[in-house]
Amino acid sequence: MSIDESRTGLAPEPVAAEAPADDATQVALRPVGEVYAAGDGARAGAHAAGPGPSWWHRDHPTFTALTGFYAGLVYAVVAPLVIAAALAGMYGSHGIVHHLWLAVVILVVPLVLSIVPATRRFGLFMWVGLGSTLVVVGGVAALVLWYLVRRDG
Repeated sequence: MSIDESRTGLAPEPVAAEAPADDATQVALRPVGEVYAAGDGARAGAHAAGPGPSWWHRDHPTFTALTGFYAGLVYAVVAPLVIAAALAGMYGSHGIVHHLWLAVVILVVPLVLSIVPATRRFGLFMWVGLGSTLVVVGGVAALVLWYLVRRDG
């Protein structure tokens, strides 16, 4: 939040490109969160669909990367639990071991997201989130196991 926003509740908006060069440095102030009409120049295309927070830019390069990474992180934790609960509900606690291979279905979602061109970048970062989560969890588990075995020996 800039100084102008914190004091006045108004966000600076650049003047449209058609303005003369000497007026290009002028900044028009509008209330934060105001819906931009279709005649507002460069911002009209971004906000014509409806209002939204000004920091929510789906075209920003880090938006897809961060959402993909954290989606992979959450997916690595939540998806196995959901699959295990579904298998336990269908086959009971003893039958879950025989059908655990169905947990491989978890990898289909990021694989499809990585193949489809529209979601390829999101899918690749989802793989990064999945992989890094598994490396961290596996590394911590190995370190704790090593420590416990060494302490008892």
